[in-house]
Amino acid sequence: MAVLGAALTPPAVAESSQVTPSAMPAAAEDPKTEREVRVSFRYADGTTLTTDQLRAKVTKATEPLTPEQAQREAKQVAVATGQKSYRDSAEFGDGEEEAGRIAALAEPPDEPDSGFVDTCLSLPGAESAVGRIHNRFQYCQRGTMIFDYWKIYTNKPPEHEGTTEAKYNIIGLSSNQTRKARIYFRIEEDSVDYDWGLIDNWVTAPGQSFVAVGDCQESPTYCHGAFSGIDRTWGDWDRGDWAKWDIYSHEDQSSYQDKVLYHRWFIRLTSGEEGEFKMIKDIHTPDRMIRCDSAGYFQHAPNACVFSEVLPHITYSTGDRDLESVAFHIKTAQDFPNDTYPLLVPPGVPRPRDKKMPGRLGSESDPGLHRYDPANTTVARSNEAHKEAACYRTGTERDWYFDLWLPTPPQPPAEQCDEYPFASTIEGAAHPDWDFSVRPVPQRQNSVAGGRLRAYYTGDRILYTSTDPDAPVQDEFWVNITDGGSGGSLPAPVNEPPTADAGPDVTGDEGARITLNGYAHDRESTPALTWTVSPVSGTDAGAACVVADPHAARTTVTCNDDGEFVATLTASDGVNGPVSDRAGVTVRNVAPRVSGSGGSLRGSATADLNGFGPEPWSVYRAGTDVTVAVPVSDPGTNDTHTCVVVWDDGVREEFAATGKRCDRTHRYAHPGMYTIGVTVTDDDLGTRNRQTMVVAYDPDAGFATGGGHFASPAPVEGKAHFQFNPKYLPADQGPEPGNGKVTVRVQGTDFEIGSGRLEWLVVTPDDRLAVKGETADGRGFVLYGYDPGRLRLVVWDLKTGAYPVRAKLYDNRPSLEYDLDLADPQEITAGSVQVHN
Repeated sequence: MAVLGAALTPPAVAESSQVTPSAMPAAAEDPKTEREVRVSFRYADGTTLTTDQLRAKVTKATEPLTPEQAQREAKQVAVATGQKSYRDSAEFGDGEEEAGRIAALAEPPDEPDSGFVDTCLSLPGAESAVGRIHNRFQYCQRGTMIFDYWKIYTNKPPEHEGTTEAKYNIIGLSSNQTRKARIYFRIEEDSVDYDWGLIDNWVTAPGQSFVAVGDCQESPTYCHGAFSGIDRTWGDWDRGDWAKWDIYSHEDQSSYQDKVLYHRWFIRLTSGEEGEFKMIKDIHTPDRMIRCDSAGYFQHAPNACVFSEVLPHITYSTGDRDLESVAFHIKTAQDFPNDTYPLLVPPGVPRPRDKKMPGRLGSESDPGLHRYDPANTTVARSNEAHKEAACYRTGTERDWYFDLWLPTPPQPPAEQCDEYPFASTIEGAAHPDWDFSVRPVPQRQNSVAGGRLRAYYTGDRILYTSTDPDAPVQDEFWVNITDGGSGGSLPAPVNEPPTADAGPDVTGDEGARITLNGYAHDRESTPALTWTVSPVSGTDAGAACVVADPHAARTTVTCNDDGEFVATLTASDGVNGPVSDRAGVTVRNVAPRVSGSGGSLRGSATADLNGFGPEPWSVYRAGTDVTVAVPVSDPGTNDTHTCVVVWDDGVREEFAATGKRCDRTHRYAHPGMYTIGVTVTDDDLGTRNRQTMVVAYDPDAGFATGGGHFASPAPVEGKAHFQFNPKYLPADQGPEPGNGKVTVRVQGTDFEIGSGRLEWLVVTPDDRLAVKGETADGRGFVLYGYDPGRLRLVVWDLKTGAYPVRAKLYDNRPSLEYDLDLADPQEITAGSVQVHN
């Protein structure tokens, strides 16, 4: 389990617990004051957010951000992470079916569509701390939750108990009928991994729980999360079931235009009812922003919330025959504004300044466009008047309109005058500095383009911006032109080569997706892109990488081995020679994974929970085959592996893994309880360990007898009387002994054990014994004895399992060690323990 150092930082010891060794009490056990769980989040882009970082970031807000503050923050996030609205105008047609589409989006479903979930989570940005704002109505995120569990003592440093790690998904779907966004959360099915130890991986770790609930930072005055928290154990969360919450925005708390409010939402994690470990404070996933409004001018959609951390844009294509002339006009206006009409000065005369066209998508410095209320007839008439004057030479100021300064007028009815920026924006033709463009286009194409713009305003829910200079600015949007060509009546400009930027050097784990943040641009067209990744000198033979989408600027690369690689991004426009740029890719080694249900994990990567054997407490006859089955997996598929098996009887075997397995067979010459250790090491020295304990019996090894008493400790305190005489009869093949019994009772209490059935007997050459059985009332027991006078009894409820773990009913020598060699029995006060070999 690849847990970063920040996630394993021990909790601070209270000042009162910092005592010197000489001042510490001479107690057998250090008193614990609490058990704490600390949470961190890790993402595929290498970001890790710790508990303290998240607590510092999400603080209780008394008031929401103002529209100006919220839009500035949202744009910063969108620009920094490349978030755009992928709900392009091409999806909406000419607007005739828009009402039906809106009705279909009125209420988010009880569970998100699996097709959308799989698609969105596989796209760039989804596995980051920000996630993917797929469009203004859809959001998704995938990350890793890391829970570290600690014991906190009053007089010694904290003790790390275990780590639980899991993949989580968050989906957001907003409504366009109600001021709410529905948030879904789940732990991916079978993604939970426990790193607690031999027994706790199966008993303690899955039983810990936590509560998840969707909420917002401005709750409860300005927004609130509907539906209660979901409390599940890790075992239940691992089933992959969705939980959901609605984030509601309170319209009556807004004094802004359209009752706009911005909210930061998140999933809050708190301690659950199950398990003994608790979160000291609530934990939050990284917060994201929504904007909610009550803009009744959207027909059939009077209220809505949208995910606002995007660069909303409408896309036109010069390759679309329905509007290619309009698209070419906008492209020319954005890329070559000084070549558009009206000209600032006659041709050949030096320009006093350059024209500035807003609305181009792709540059952080380019301002966007703002839609205004069409009821504002002053702006509408002004835009129309200036457009008409430029197109049809009707201006009254003759020094504006010399024939050479203006285009050839449109020829009605086949042609119309097209203007950019759009007539429906504040930045339209009424701009006093002539920062607009007009051009004759076919009437039908102008109509189609206008219909798509109107549909886009509804599809991306672009609000009106007031022309009042004191009013807050509302939605900013951009225009993206794709598939460009020269064409049209303007002279084709000189075709310049594209630019390519492979982005910064990146680092990640072998077998994991590492994000490449490339960028390419071409003034005339969309360049064709190709990524190639090659190993640098010094990597292992066979090391290779695969790019998820080799033709996308922002994509991911996955490498089968650690080492240094170079990623090259090449851009070609088909006219000029290709251009390239390179970024370094550093790939870290990941320790191999040893699959299994019976082992303890001592490494730091994830383990599959099937395949390893034998199961703990498996029973074999001495001299028969004991086979250790060890499947090995490694995200570094180019790695080789070395196996070491320590059989706990003095035999150690080291060998190369074969077919991704470290299987071995062994025979124990003598009866006993043996803890088998397996270590797998890859060729880059990444190591993984597992253990399991087996029992070897021999009916011919002898028998054991005992009787007397010992001092039973609290909580069952008193004089404990014991008697036992288990024995294999001559015809017994085992593992059950044919004769004998075990009885133990504590005087003055109701505690008593009487064997109803004996399962096996171990008598070792060094005069030690262990006998396991069960009582008639459903209790299991193991009795350990060391000749001549030491005894330990462990009792548990068989409902908790076939062998003892943590939940025990009795143990006169409390310990989690159950190997006979490590049992450490208690000295008896009278009587004897005798082994008869």
